[in-house]
Amino acid sequence: MKKKLLVVDDEERILAGMRRALRPHSRHWSMVFVSTGQEAIDSHQAAPCDMVISDYRMPLMNGYELLSWFRQNAPGTLRVTLTGQIDRTTYFKNLEISHFFIWKPAHSSVLSYILNRALGADRFLPGSGVRSYLQNLTGLPLSTVPREHMHTLLRQEQIDYRALSEVISSDLTLSAQILRLLYTVNPSGRELSSLEQGLRFLDVKTLRELLLNAGLFLDPLPANDTSFKLCTLNEHSRQTARLAQLLMAQAPQKQQFQAYFAALLHDLGYLLLHLCCPEECAEIRALTGTRFISQVQAEQKILGFTHAEIGGFITYLWGFPDNIVEAIYRHHAHPLAASATLSPVPEAVWHANRISHGRLGQSARQNDMIMAAKALFANGRPTREHGAP
Repeated sequence: MKKKLLVVDDEERILAGMRRALRPHSRHWSMVFVSTGQEAIDSHQAAPCDMVISDYRMPLMNGYELLSWFRQNAPGTLRVTLTGQIDRTTYFKNLEISHFFIWKPAHSSVLSYILNRALGADRFLPGSGVRSYLQNLTGLPLSTVPREHMHTLLRQEQIDYRALSEVISSDLTLSAQILRLLYTVNPSGRELSSLEQGLRFLDVKTLRELLLNAGLFLDPLPANDTSFKLCTLNEHSRQTARLAQLLMAQAPQKQQFQAYFAALLHDLGYLLLHLCCPEECAEIRALTGTRFISQVQAEQKILGFTHAEIGGFITYLWGFPDNIVEAIYRHHAHPLAASATLSPVPEAVWHANRISHGRLGQSARQNDMIMAAKALFANGRPTREHGAP
């Protein structure tokens, strides 16, 4: 069955160009082209759409107002901003309501990437109501210490990009949101090979306003919340990231970059699960506490999906490279499946996670890593598993 795409622009010449550019996708997409926001709403209410691409500057109802309506009334619809205006006000406002940006003139390769991305999203969390929550997700909780370090660096007259990269690279939440920005707004972002390179893509004023004022970071989680400790998750994530990077030491720089951040974010879904399903998380904790059952098995039993699937879906939605998405999505794959089917970056993350949890016997590459792991753990034991996933 075809998906429905709704394209909105008040300029007929733009609509004509979009028709031509999108024609090769007519096999999988039923397309409707309209010139006003109200026509778009009427079309959606008559036959719901799966994706809406809207111009930003339009009379009567602009793109922000239209996509905000979809965010509120049709949270399962993917939202894309089409704009030739790249001022910071446009940029910040649309971060709240857009999954992707398309800069005019819209290149066919960018359109193809976004449409194919939407088609591929169906393999994640099929039929789950949590998808709508994730598609509307804007802010993530950020701990006090990395927040203060970031603010100190950003308020300096000259930004030290290397120091800022180091602060971001040490925190799961910071890394998730910064990479989300880079992959969402920069079509060439998927070729990044260093975080510093990505940060320099943004001008200084934009970078400061994004990280200080754009609502990307929420208050820290309550200190008395004993059910979830973000600091413990961060510790495990950093350790896994360093191990994955070591495993990929002989690989090209881009693969090392992807392995590090895939490992740093491999349990992003565990944080999101805590945020969106607190009652179910309590059931999962109760189940793992009374039976010989793993965190992943309990998630599957209670929810029908796992935190790995949540992490895979959100990073896919945010436009992360396939290597990173696959590594996150499959970091709990069965050992036989992992050794037979994973490509190098996901495989490195899979083994790094096992080693970080102390499961050396389950890692076929433990001999390659044993000396590095011993050195890394010289100052302490491997981190305890957060709920034994």
